[in-house]
Amino acid sequence: MVLAQRNSTSSPDADPNPHWPKRQESNIIGSMENKKPSLEKLKKLFWSANFEKLDIVKDKAYIIHQTLAFGTLSDIKLLFNIYSPEEVRHIFLKQPQPLYSPPGLNFLQKYILQIEDARLSKERYIKNVFGPITRP
Repeated sequence: MVLAQRNSTSSPDADPNPHWPKRQESNIIGSMENKKPSLEKLKKLFWSANFEKLDIVKDKAYIIHQTLAFGTLSDIKLLFNIYSPEEVRHIFLKQPQPLYSPPGLNFLQKYILQIEDARLSKERYIKNVFGPITRP
């Protein structure tokens, strides 16, 4: 009788087990939104975009490349707090940007991202002030 009475008065949105711990939602968007304050510390690297409109999920490639190309080691450490090292490595390899100097690319490849030479087409990453590198 008590059970029937409780069900008739409870709303459809009420928690059926109020004493159990709440289940955590595995929502990637929600978890990424919590990382926005960390991105604030990297704001100086995003001069070519409207920082207020940067989306941590949609603009992932831009955020990763800007930080790797123009950030300090502390900035890169913050980047790895926002995105996993595997995710940074994946974006770096799958969406190359010509932003890097040869020595900077070499340092990132060997010491930060630990990518083998065979996996990297350096022409796709090296910036050239005179335009893209072309072969005659």
